[in-house]
Amino acid sequence: LMLKQEKKDKFRIVFYCSGNYEFIDEDYEGKGVGGAEASLILLSRELARLGYIVDIYNASLNQGTYNGVNYINLANFVTHEFCDVFVLFRNSYQGLKYVYSPLKIFWSCDQQTTNDWETEVIPYIDRTFAISNYHKQYLLSHYPFQRNLVDVIDLGVITKDYETPEEKIPGKMIYCSVPRRGLIYLKELFPLIKKEVPHAELYITADYRLWGAGPENAEFVAAFAGMSGVHFLGKICRAELLQHQKTSEVMAYPCNYDENFCISAIECIAAGTVPVTTAIGAMITTVADSGILIYEHPKHSKYRETFVPEVVKLLTDHEYRRGMAEKGHQRALSKYAWDYLAKIQWEEKLLELLKQKMETFKFNYCTFCKKAFSDSYEFFRHRNKDHQIPTGNSFSGIPPTQKRNLVVEIKTKYSVQVSVNSHSWEGKRLLIPQDQAGDIVRILTDAYGPDVIDIARVYDQSLDNASPLIDTLT
Repeated sequence: LMLKQEKKDKFRIVFYCSGNYEFIDEDYEGKGVGGAEASLILLSRELARLGYIVDIYNASLNQGTYNGVNYINLANFVTHEFCDVFVLFRNSYQGLKYVYSPLKIFWSCDQQTTNDWETEVIPYIDRTFAISNYHKQYLLSHYPFQRNLVDVIDLGVITKDYETPEEKIPGKMIYCSVPRRGLIYLKELFPLIKKEVPHAELYITADYRLWGAGPENAEFVAAFAGMSGVHFLGKICRAELLQHQKTSEVMAYPCNYDENFCISAIECIAAGTVPVTTAIGAMITTVADSGILIYEHPKHSKYRETFVPEVVKLLTDHEYRRGMAEKGHQRALSKYAWDYLAKIQWEEKLLELLKQKMETFKFNYCTFCKKAFSDSYEFFRHRNKDHQIPTGNSFSGIPPTQKRNLVVEIKTKYSVQVSVNSHSWEGKRLLIPQDQAGDIVRILTDAYGPDVIDIARVYDQSLDNASPLIDTLT
């Protein structure tokens, strides 16, 4: 790859996905992925269409170029290969300090992943991208991010998926979020709705396999077993999900989780399906006036007193529903389309930041020994000779003396099942390699709820005495 000063017509953007489960571009339409990974796939496609070199380093062994994006295994990443923009996706990376790039971005989609952001991320990044105003405020209140260095960058939808509306099926409702984020409340709420609207039907999609966990839907399937009008579909392909979103009248989502954005809500809005949900987390800005927001917790009786009549009104007052649906549809496709976001939010922001950084960035400067070199050839020869940086090593920028054998013990409130990179763990006590712990924590909290983890301890197994380095209630 040629350096920035030698080739200026397009630059290279690297997305580094440490600790995430395996995925490639085609999984979006195929086996399915979680919302954050789906967002990365769709954004990278648009950036490639804009002419940028886009590389995604993750755990997938299925390497190749898909929709113009290069998917490369983490083992092939080396810190001294120049990239104009380095985007650290969700989890920390121990070699971040040594990445050869003028602009390092932390694209966070979470409230927490690895427990080392203060030491392994924040000191070495130039900017953080949050995915909503709520998410930004959460990061600022829980971590030492600088307020003026955190930007809000929206998530989005694919325009072509939603620009052509389909005829709605009268009475059809959809629940297409994570089951533990409020599905159980529909066990009580749906029969009350069906009593008022006898032709009401509820379609339930998604399960935990999207995030690398086991299906774990047994308790929810049992809760709705035999209930008239309920169709428990579980994980379905993208084409089938689109069909259900576009033919539903209402997204019934009694949310009990602090969503950082909520992809499923903006997709339903784009599909002309009106959400009835909780004013919690980022739902206030993602749904806004494109749906009904309820300012109570789903477990309270006042919630039921609002949720049921609002759903009933949407299912029976067709002009009322159509007016709200059309307004939401237009808003989603004008403000949240991925081609718009890639051009207006990502490209403009990256060009602005790069212009600032390139004026002060030291090319051919060794971060190990602080030496500067006149050209890239001498610089790379120095790095490989004097610092023994092996190629094809995902931690190739870390001096050997800094390498440690860290494992994380995670104890959960009840038995769980989770898998990442073809490795699986099951039970109430999991011993996880430190570099995978962030993704395991994210999967567990996504799949089982934010309170599933009782305690997490970090051990250094390279020490004779493997007592906990960190003993933290998560």
